[in-house]
Amino acid sequence: MEGLQHQQCSILERQLVQTLLDEVWPRLSWSAQSNKVLVIGCATGETMCLDLLPRLPQDAFIVAGDGRPEMVAECVARFPFPNVGFITVDFGVPDIEATEAWNLVPYTKIFSFFYLQSIRDQK
Repeated sequence: MEGLQHQQCSILERQLVQTLLDEVWPRLSWSAQSNKVLVIGCATGETMCLDLLPRLPQDAFIVAGDGRPEMVAECVARFPFPNVGFITVDFGVPDIEATEAWNLVPYTKIFSFFYLQSIRDQK
């Protein structure tokens, strides 16, 4: 149910993200150091897979993390893309270096659109 509620309110969020990406995208540079992109807070995946993914270089691989296992499971079911991997990770933990997201570094870019505001104790 949470995913459906989020999906219903994501139209305005997606429009905002599209506007922000349009503005910032020309200023981004892409190095060959890594082809991995981290998305912090994938929610139901629309913004990431429909708005961000098409803009990325063709060899990019998205590591998309969310702290809610039910959201990750929904994304896995809805977006089985070969260039996207979903992980459950609590980005608010005190020791981020012990998480799977950290073990997959380096990332060429890190994106977070609405998730970080939900982390109460950001260290």
